[in-house]
Amino acid sequence: MLAQGPDAGALPTLLAAVSDIPGGSFVGPSRFGGVRGPATVGEISPVAEDPDSAARLWRASEHLTGTRFPFTSASPSPAPTTDVFGA
Repeated sequence: MLAQGPDAGALPTLLAAVSDIPGGSFVGPSRFGGVRGPATVGEISPVAEDPDSAARLWRASEHLTGTRFPFTSASPSPAPTTDVFGA
């Protein structure tokens, strides 16, 4: 079996949401080519950081979903680093 169950599959998202890790970090499974195993902070593929690839993927996503997001800048602003829960 190459995939994980729902509980294990949700762990990288939970780790990314609640851990004190730098913004822009990649969190995912740690074994079997990044498709199974415990959640860990890993290396980001150079393709994942390529702006041309990102733009092509974005255009394809808009085309395939019939949705347009009219951003006013070439790249979105970074996510806020403050505590969004006001704690």
